[in-house]
Amino acid sequence: WCHDIGREQAANKPLLRTVFQVMMRLFTPRRTTLLFVIRDKTKTPLKNLDRILREDIQKIWDSVPKPRAHVHTPLGEFFKVEVTALSNYEHELDKFKEEVAQLRQRFYHSIAPRGL
Repeated sequence: WCHDIGREQAANKPLLRTVFQVMMRLFTPRRTTLLFVIRDKTKTPLKNLDRILREDIQKIWDSVPKPRAHVHTPLGEFFKVEVTALSNYEHELDKFKEEVAQLRQRFYHSIAPRGL
């Protein structure tokens, strides 16, 4: 949800921290896409929300204990971070459905460029 960005629990920061730890233990660096989908975007520009999310993600990455081999490995070696936002479900239902359909196509065509 748009209003949860920056919150510790509501933004699932502990879950993201766990994902980072597991990926570093189980895999060598391979660019996995982390797609953050913001629900019910507000008047706050997406670029501002994107910046806040990326700053939070970087802080989490920096705080996660890393195996010796990856102490200096940047986040970008493991993850490609993408942020997108969906219109408000209740106030812009048609636009919301259209955006969801476009997002769904990215999953269906995941081997294509910009695919997931």
